[in-house]
Formats: sequence, structure tokens, C-alpha cells
Amino acid sequence: MKKNICNIIWVDDDIYNICPEIGLGGLKRELRKTGIEVIGKARSFYEFEEIMRKFYDIVDAVITDANFNKTSLAPAKENDFTGLIQISRIMDSYNQKRVIPFYLYTGKKRYFNTFQNGEFDDFIQTGRFFEKGCDIEKMFQKIKEDVEHINSSSFRIRKKFAKELEAASLIDGNQESLFNALLYEYSDDWKSTEDYFNPMRKIVESIFAECKKLKIIPRIERLGEISRFLSNKQHEKYKILDGEEIMPKPLTRSLWLFLDITQEGSHKKDDVPLGVEKYVRETKNINLFRAILYIAMDICLWFKSCVEETKLPGFFPKWEEIKSEVKDTISFKVQEKEKNTEIEVSNETKNAKSKYEGKIYIPEQDENGVWHCEECVVGITHWDSGKMLLKEVSNNTNTKTNSKYPLYAKYDKVE
Repeated sequence: MKKNICNIIWVDDDIYNICPEIGLGGLKRELRKTGIEVIGKARSFYEFEEIMRKFYDIVDAVITDANFNKTSLAPAKENDFTGLIQISRIMDSYNQKRVIPFYLYTGKKRYFNTFQNGEFDDFIQTGRFFEKGCDIEKMFQKIKEDVEHINSSSFRIRKKFAKELEAASLIDGNQESLFNALLYEYSDDWKSTEDYFNPMRKIVESIFAECKKLKIIPRIERLGEISRFLSNKQHEKYKILDGEEIMPKPLTRSLWLFLDITQEGSHKKDDVPLGVEKYVRETKNINLFRAILYIAMDICLWFKSCVEETKLPGFFPKWEEIKSEVKDTISFKVQEKEKNTEIEVSNETKNAKSKYEGKIYIPEQDENGVWHCEECVVGITHWDSGKMLLKEVSNNTNTKTNSKYPLYAKYDKVE
């Protein structure tokens, strides 16, 4: 579409005499002054269909008479509405992909009450019916207003992301936050990371708070622990039932990355492991934000599906609490292992203790989500910022991680 110009297709069996007082050429010139360009003229439904296929990508609106035929160039009788009905049907299919407003400009209003299926109701309800001879200027003004609205950022976003915005609306405030974020992404206007990462994190925080109330997930306090639990990693109090999945695996992995980035991106700090704020500030692009935004929308859709599932008969949580006697047994075995390893301290461990104990590190997280300081695993599931002082280094008895990190260290946080 040309700047400030509305491209229209006009359908009328008498299109070439539509305004005899100024002629068609004169009408087109007058329309251009008001910002409207007639890019196609049709006298029947078949002509319209051919023109529409040619101009579909650039047409902004359609004007049609009520009295014209589906196939021939002249109506079979005065109240022949077969062409209009056919166009109405095909416009419904076109508007599944993009919105093209449809206006009725006719002198046959007296026949409207002969139809019982509401063929003309939509024109009346949307204010897109105009009478020939007296409403043409009003119609052009209405077309301009509608097309400008349809081409606005707000309308396009609400149309494109209708499902995501509906899912976000299940929790108060989330729809507005998501819509503002989508407007920001559409505008491509760079600002501080706090302006957009933090609202996305709050959306996800509110979703998991509601998930706990609905028993979709157990009452695990920290988001990092929730993320690990959803990835089917063991929790000291809860486990996911055999054969069950609370969140799809691609989304659990996305959630882990989402939490890491938004934790940093929500604060203006340079001395952090990922350096999100510094990266965004230096690159001056919002592609990282786009990734976070789309993950947040995926989580909104996931939450909506979970809410719908809780309303089904026979719903039960996909997780259970580990029984106390099982926890006691596990605790005893771990304690016993630690006791044995303290008795048999190898020379290699002694050297490691002298190498790491009393040293200060910033912990790092590997691709498997394991937090460590060089060869030492540290018992954390999330790290906001700052450094740690290692102490009490011992053998790592966890068979899943000890081949890569043979040591385990306790720590004190250093500000």
C-alpha cells in the first residue's frame, strides 16, 4: 500500500456510471485527494474474484453494490443478490489471513427484510452500510478510519497474537504486560533491559504461583528449583510420577535459559556471569529480548492448556510428595557416604583441598545445568550474583557428575 493511500476494489454492475455527474475519471481524481485509490473495478462476482487474486496483497478494502449477479454482467432481476452473497462468503475466507473491511453501497435497502439468514446484518452492525446518492463521503471517511486502524501496530498485534494474549489474560495484569512487550518489540525502539526483561519474568513468576494453587506443580519456592523439577531432576521433597510429563522437554530447557537471562537482564549490573545488560547496551538490538518474549508466550499457552486440563473430570496432579520414611533413608545413606569419604582421604584429595579451600570464585553453570567452581561442584540450583569462598572440599560422590567434577565444596557467599 502506498503511504496514506487506501487501495480499494469496487464492485457494481453499473460501475462505469457510478457517479455520472463527475464521471469515473473525475471520481478517481477526487478519491485520490481523500487518500483512496480504485485499483480494481468489477461488474460481477467472477470479475471480482479475478481482480482479488491479482491484488490480494495490496487491497485494503472492498466496496460492493447489493444488486448484481454471480456470473453475468447484468442482474437477472431487480432483487438479484447472488453476487453479493458469493462475495460475502469469499471475503470470510480472505479475512482468515488478513483483515480486509467490506462495505455495502446500494440503493436497494428496501429488499433487506426479504432475507432471513442475516445476509446484511454484519454491514448494519459494523456501520459499513451506505445508501447511494447521499452517503458516499461518509463511506470514504469510514474506509479511511477503518484502514488506518487495521494497519496500526495495536490492531496487527491483537490480530496476530490473539491466542497468546487470550492465554495471558487468565492472570490479572499479564495480558497488558504481554501486549506492551509486543508493542515494544514491534516498534524496535531500544531502551534499558530493565524495561522489558523484568515484566516478562513477572509474567512467568505469576504463572507458576498460580500453578502451585491449582496443584499443577508442587509448592517449590524458587524458580530455579521449579525449573529443575520440571526437567525431571530429583527434588528432595517431590517427584514426577512415572510416565508423566508436566511441561514438554523443549519448553523446560527454554525455561532454564529464560530464568538465567531474565535474572540478569532485570538488573543493571556488569559484574555478572552472562553480562546481559552490557551485551544489550553495546549491541543496541532487542533480538535477545525477542527470544525471551516468545518463550514467555509459549509458557502462557502451556499454562492455558494446564488450566483446561484441571477442569476435566478425573484430573489428578502429575507429581507426588516423597514419603518421609523414604527421605530419611536417603538422608542416612548420604550421611554415611560422606562419613566414609572423610575417613579415607587420598593424597589427591589433600592436594585439591589445598588448591581450592579458602579461594574465591564466581560459580559457573555448564550445559547440563551443573553449577561448579573449576573441578568443584557447589550445591546451588541458582546464582544471582557475587562471589563465593570455597571451604570443606571433599570427594564428589554423585555418580552423574563426579567424572567431570571429582570434588564437592561447601561455600560462604562473598559480597
